[in-house]
Amino acid sequence: MTPGGLRAVVRGRHAVFPSADPQDDVRRWRGYDGVHVFMSGPDRVTAMRLAGPEEARRVQPELRRLVADFRRRARALVSGDDEGWAAFPHGPHIRFEHPGTGVVVEAHEERPDDLDAFFLLEFAETAGGYPAVTAACVHGFHDMLHLLRTGGFLD
Repeated sequence: MTPGGLRAVVRGRHAVFPSADPQDDVRRWRGYDGVHVFMSGPDRVTAMRLAGPEEARRVQPELRRLVADFRRRARALVSGDDEGWAAFPHGPHIRFEHPGTGVVVEAHEERPDDLDAFFLLEFAETAGGYPAVTAACVHGFHDMLHLLRTGGFLD
């Protein structure tokens, strides 16, 4: 993996690089030129270009609304206001699905305000009304996690 290879990574496409030492490569290239890298196997590293600073700033108002809506809905559902919703407990989470609307809220049973990038993105996609955020999540939960971190919602 070289800087030239990483510069070739474009938004919306990921690249997989062979690596003799993926852990070392991830440490070395983390944050290089706005590219997100992670181990994707014992001998490979995957790289993707996440939402840039301008795009992250642009979606922040909608992201704040999404987080507030998710937390409000999750708290209500976990506290028992779940009439009409199907509930599927598993481990510390409960997955709520509304059969009429298709909206999915997956929440931590004891800490419904906790944010999980995958669960939040699934809520955004099924609830609708968050087009800028879902469009910014070209790389799914990787982008959502990045947006939550840049927005100050996660460390």
